[in-house]
Amino acid sequence: SATVSGAGGPWTVDFSVPAGTRACHVYISVYDILGRRVRVLLDAVMTAGSQRVQWDGVTQHGGQAASGIYWIEMRADGRRISGLKVLKMQ
Repeated sequence: SATVSGAGGPWTVDFSVPAGTRACHVYISVYDILGRRVRVLLDAVMTAGSQRVQWDGVTQHGGQAASGIYWIEMRADGRRISGLKVLKMQ
């Protein structure tokens, strides 16, 4: 499971890998309203426990993302676990 906090940014994504679960590959990325990937926040093998990543509103190429609605998606071992909507305003 995952939750997002941070009205207006930066946004913090808190998630957990359940205890007793083997290490799994976690992929968290940000997409714009047209489904284009804006930024990869995490692409790593994670062990059990609580974890946190942040999105500061910066794109993969280093520029500021435009104001708008974005989708933060989390996948674990290739399965979609959570999708969370955020609003970015400048």
